[in-house]
Amino acid sequence: MNPKIAFLTPGRHNPMGVFSESYMNNIPNIERFFGNDIPFFPEGTSRKRQRFIRYLLTILSFKNDRLLQNLYKLILKRYLKKRKIDFVIAEFLTTGASVVEVCQSLNLPLITNVLGHEINRKDYLDLYDKKYRMLANYKQSYIIPVSKDMIPKLRKYKFKNIIYSPIGAKPFFFDVKPDYHSNNLLAMGRFVDIKSPLDTIRAFKIVNEKYNHIRLNFVGVGDLWEEAKTLARDLKISDKINFIGSINQTKQLELFEEAAIFLQHSVTAKNGDSEGTPVVIIEASAAGIPVVSTKHAGIVDVVKDNESGFLVEEHDYKAMADKILDLLENRNKLKTFGENGREFIKENFTAKHHTDVVQKIIDSF
Repeated sequence: MNPKIAFLTPGRHNPMGVFSESYMNNIPNIERFFGNDIPFFPEGTSRKRQRFIRYLLTILSFKNDRLLQNLYKLILKRYLKKRKIDFVIAEFLTTGASVVEVCQSLNLPLITNVLGHEINRKDYLDLYDKKYRMLANYKQSYIIPVSKDMIPKLRKYKFKNIIYSPIGAKPFFFDVKPDYHSNNLLAMGRFVDIKSPLDTIRAFKIVNEKYNHIRLNFVGVGDLWEEAKTLARDLKISDKINFIGSINQTKQLELFEEAAIFLQHSVTAKNGDSEGTPVVIIEASAAGIPVVSTKHAGIVDVVKDNESGFLVEEHDYKAMADKILDLLENRNKLKTFGENGREFIKENFTAKHHTDVVQKIIDSF
């Protein structure tokens, strides 16, 4: 019989997270919980019941945050016991660190995914220092970082049982047929510091000066959205960039099919925040699109420089422009790089690859 697994995601009103769907599709007998760092609502809990329980717990805790957190843990523990859970998976390092006491009390193995900000940002490291060390000391704890560069940082906290495995591409991305004759470039990601959308725009400006028929589809929203549009206006390329905003997966696949090159200029932010391994880069490579990005975090693990794409130094938008021009001026290279990337991802970084790693841990008990 398959063990019963609780998947804990910090989505406030419903289950969320980049791993959630893949886990539900590939690992049997999973129940999802959501709420916050201590997810205590079972999937299907109505908004009305959520509001009532949160209000009641706030009253019972007398607005004492420590007592409130303990109430969350008590409710989660009761659910795990009632539903006879055998194994717990946490979506983020902060989530795993917040529920480790509950898992210890029930002697439940705990798998925790690490996506990036939780082990990179100074404010998170300061806030969760004690909890991280507690999680590291739990003998039945397994840690899965999505990029190799996180491993030394995790070892500083004495984490053991560290297994590298980024979230992979879903099967339908391998069916995309990109247009290597297209004049469309594609960038996709949050408009925030670590994605450095302004550097992407500066690189595109250089490309457009030489080839003014090239267009950029830019997907995403975030704090730098308005600043990015202002920069495009100042550089007089507003009419060459399509700022698309948020999209669904159907639209993503459409844009992939229209793209010749995928761009992402990831960098380390001033607060230490950085990427893990951007899922969208894996998806673009799975779709057969050459990638031009940066030598940053897990990107170096999933893009083969000068084989499936090009990688430049962080903030070197001029080098990024040069690499984009190289591909546009050598269209045969576009196809070769695209096919190389698709094959590399298929062999190493599918969604099934990741869930097989998780299933292997579960089967070892």
